[in-house]
Amino acid sequence: MNTMTHDDNSVTIPSAEQQAHQWMVLLTSDEAQDHDHRRFERWLTIDTDHAQAWQETQQLWKQSEQLTELGQQHLPRAQTVFADAPKKDSRLSSWATGVAMAASIVIAIALWLPASHDDNQGIHYRSELAQTLPVHLPDGSVITLGADSEIELQLSTSQRQVILHRGEAFFDVAKDIRRPFTVDSQGTRVSVLGTRFNVNQLDQHSKVSVQSGLVAVTHLATQDQVELTPGERVVSHNQGLAQVSHQDANKSGAWREGLRLYFDAPLSDVVADFNRYSTRPLELASTDLGSLSLTAIFPTDDIDSMVHSLSDVLPIEIQEESDRILIKLRQ
Repeated sequence: MNTMTHDDNSVTIPSAEQQAHQWMVLLTSDEAQDHDHRRFERWLTIDTDHAQAWQETQQLWKQSEQLTELGQQHLPRAQTVFADAPKKDSRLSSWATGVAMAASIVIAIALWLPASHDDNQGIHYRSELAQTLPVHLPDGSVITLGADSEIELQLSTSQRQVILHRGEAFFDVAKDIRRPFTVDSQGTRVSVLGTRFNVNQLDQHSKVSVQSGLVAVTHLATQDQVELTPGERVVSHNQGLAQVSHQDANKSGAWREGLRLYFDAPLSDVVADFNRYSTRPLELASTDLGSLSLTAIFPTDDIDSMVHSLSDVLPIEIQEESDRILIKLRQ
């Protein structure tokens, strides 16, 4: 598994040309193993852009090798010429620049390759507590991970697939009729061509809400399916899909703007969201408390105030401990 996090809260998947360069660096090194060659063959067949990028990289590599050989033969003489008369021969200056550029292509490349030997495994992206992480795909789609979330990304010539392993993500999908975009979350599949929607994976269910476009949500076990339009949302439980409900379309993914919005939400969902932002977990003294309903708006940059305000709107009390924050029924 290749897990990626960035301090600047942004990840950009390399272009086909960049990936081809990276493969060239690996395959021409002493580090390449048999499984690397198998992964390379798979990468080469995934997309026609990969094959073209590889062909261009081979040509560039040959040119860089020729420049390197030329430099080894003439570099001492060239250095003497530049030392004595640096402005007299622009051709030597151009040649030296070409050598430097070719060398920089090799030196500046950092490997972006799945570390796993499993050819069927995708690339994993993970955000930290209280962190959002935008992931930019080559097709122009952007996936924004919520706090403490993880996805697995698999791209091929026929599909774009994301598996939400935990947490929450907002999807801004570029339309590509040739390659449908799907998101799997706890036995629920969301299928789109081009749209903007949010998926929130909680303890026993997943919530899907749509900001724009059309989304098909399928419960894989029961094969129940609904289509959601902007402003609609559905909750998928282990038993199937709940009834479609409505909200302001612009509120979908509001957490990206630093707000958590709850409309008749169970307290258990609020607790699950809170625990993606705090190192000290919020716990319920009894499972019955999880069914208490809540409608509220909380800023994600002031979690402590959010917790204490819960007792203002619910019949509960907050008990702070060194390693947790306990929610109890008010006596």
